[in-house]
Amino acid sequence: MDIHANPNYWKQLLGEVEAISGMTATLYDSEGAAIRRSGDLSNDLCRLVQAHSSARATICSVAQQNLGQEARVSGKPAVGECDLGMVKLVVPIFTKDEVVGFIGTCGTLEPDEEVEVFLASMALETEEGALAAPVATVRIVPPEIIQRTIQTIQEALAAPPS
Repeated sequence: MDIHANPNYWKQLLGEVEAISGMTATLYDSEGAAIRRSGDLSNDLCRLVQAHSSARATICSVAQQNLGQEARVSGKPAVGECDLGMVKLVVPIFTKDEVVGFIGTCGTLEPDEEVEVFLASMALETEEGALAAPVATVRIVPPEIIQRTIQTIQEALAAPPS
């Protein structure tokens, strides 16, 4: 599967994943560099993190690298959290036995979890109180939606367009 070919396929799949999960969906190359994103970010806190280069590197990039490596080694989807406590899901894309890329989603919380506001304030170099409104935009996603998201991605990757 060529992750650089057929941009309409990837755009449609990422949009479908975002619609199901409520999370930003991103296509990454085999090294974890973003190629295409489904649309806008899932919440205002993620927008702040993405706009802050050091926070983006220490929060988003590290989570993608760690879960991407887990998915690469296991050959299976990896689910975890970024340092701020938000759900991160990474599904490997294979051509034969080689991982050629990943589809990742992020930007929501699992039930009974909370955003790590203290860490967010440190990473964003701002007061915790200033993050109340952005944190309030982070949605809750139940585990069954995470599993449905994984299934949708795997089914799409198993039957790509010719």
